[in-house]
Amino acid sequence: MDDDSQDHMKAFTKTLDRFQECFKNAVRRIIVPHLRQRNASLRISKLPVELMQRIFHATLSLEFGERPKKYVTTLLTLRSVSEAWRDLTNKTPTLWTHLSSEDHPSFISKAFEISGNCPLHLRYTVGRVEGFELKSFLDQALARVHCWESVSIHDPDRSDLRNYFQHPAPGLKRITLTRREWWDTADGSHFSICGGSWELVEEVRIKDYFYELDWSGIRCRRLRILDILAYKTLDLVLIIGIIRENQYLEELKLERIEFTPTPSLHNSSRPPIVLSHLRALTLVDLDFHDDPDFDPSGQDPPAFHISRNIRFPPCTDFSSSLYGPEDLDGRIDLEYLTTSSPHPPDILSLASLETALSAANSLVAYLDSPTIILTTDDDVPQSVKFSVYIWSAPQFFLRSWIGDVVARKLEESQLEMKLVPMFGGQASELDVLVEFKDCEAVTELSVDPDSSDMSEETRNRLLHLLAMPYTSGSGTIGIPFPRLRHIDAPTLLQGAEGGDILNMIKTRFNATGFEVNVPETIVVHWWYGEKSFQWPNLDGIREMSGFRAITFI
Repeated sequence: MDDDSQDHMKAFTKTLDRFQECFKNAVRRIIVPHLRQRNASLRISKLPVELMQRIFHATLSLEFGERPKKYVTTLLTLRSVSEAWRDLTNKTPTLWTHLSSEDHPSFISKAFEISGNCPLHLRYTVGRVEGFELKSFLDQALARVHCWESVSIHDPDRSDLRNYFQHPAPGLKRITLTRREWWDTADGSHFSICGGSWELVEEVRIKDYFYELDWSGIRCRRLRILDILAYKTLDLVLIIGIIRENQYLEELKLERIEFTPTPSLHNSSRPPIVLSHLRALTLVDLDFHDDPDFDPSGQDPPAFHISRNIRFPPCTDFSSSLYGPEDLDGRIDLEYLTTSSPHPPDILSLASLETALSAANSLVAYLDSPTIILTTDDDVPQSVKFSVYIWSAPQFFLRSWIGDVVARKLEESQLEMKLVPMFGGQASELDVLVEFKDCEAVTELSVDPDSSDMSEETRNRLLHLLAMPYTSGSGTIGIPFPRLRHIDAPTLLQGAEGGDILNMIKTRFNATGFEVNVPETIVVHWWYGEKSFQWPNLDGIREMSGFRAITFI
């Protein structure tokens, strides 16, 4: 196509676009008045004003305090239904209180005008808006700083923080700070949000790279939620002080934080306080920032300091991570993480954890020696949620600790636990399962190595582990994992011969000299789906291949 043809095509396309827009406007002028008149006669439009306002609030989901994704679109749609609805939305200022710097300037001005002195919920981000439009939003927001109820700041500009968000906001209740990019803090500059006057603040969420916040001047006593994620050079003494001043905390979440150690940590003589209202606790990846001399043994990490100052009650949402030294010796149970620490912590015997365990009915244990992750199974509906991460602990500790967990839990109910060994495919790596052969809580094994190159030795090691009886330290003989119901090992089992699978099952359940609960049905999962066999008629398994999983029912 030559240049003249392209120019003609572009001109023709523009003509079509103008015609389409004119046509839409003409239709709108004719149709919209009729639609609004028809809508005004609908039964819902005859409801009392107060009830209609409640319906509008529910439609916008404003009762939860968070702005829904399609807030502006939904609000404008409500206004367009009829003249009566338009008037009602304009006369209901609480519908116009959730504003974002990314909203259209005309909507922002209209919302600030109609909302009056109602509490405002503001979201600021540089994002797609900058220059005059962003400054206009900030100027209008600052003029109403006395109405701020919640402020959400994302990827801010430093000058905007200083110019617009350091002024006191007496009605502020919720603060959210996030940033995706790191700022250079070499100049040591810090800032305070709303001057640190957080007397009415109930929720604080700070995530990613907000290192320059001045915590020293913060004054708050009404916090219900304190959630800090990914923070460096945070003063642990100040944070402990803030926690102590807010005894009505319901959620305390501290994760991926490097604290600044101060000598006063070791000099505190204040008795611990009890957070009796706490229901969610997270203490994950907490460490001291670049000061090996402060805790050379590595046995007095920030979580221990927190636990010595705070007494945590039963929680339904619990998450913690701990680092143990490689040379632990002696029996370790839920009472202590290490017997050599000068301040034996009771992180693992917290009422928070024990309450979660007492309510949980399904656990998952990820084993990657010397690491263990014990968590509730997300695939099973439960009333609690918790996870415990332990790094650098020897094998005997992992088994000992899980043994204590299971022993306590089995006294109350039949706990079910899935074991997931994390390994690269070497036969010797399956030894991590040997320690759990007598664990009655294990009902599922998920053995799927990182590597797809499996040796026959590794596959035979797994089948042998599942088949052969074991003898416990007390001399008791039994089958491994006595309550095992499901084995999921697609990578390991796909190359197995049907005869090998059959021999494993028969050896496992034909054992003599001790009681064995023989399954009524065995379901074999293979390339073509599932196939069921009734005990003891299992010979059909010999002809199968491409195994993926086995279920005992």
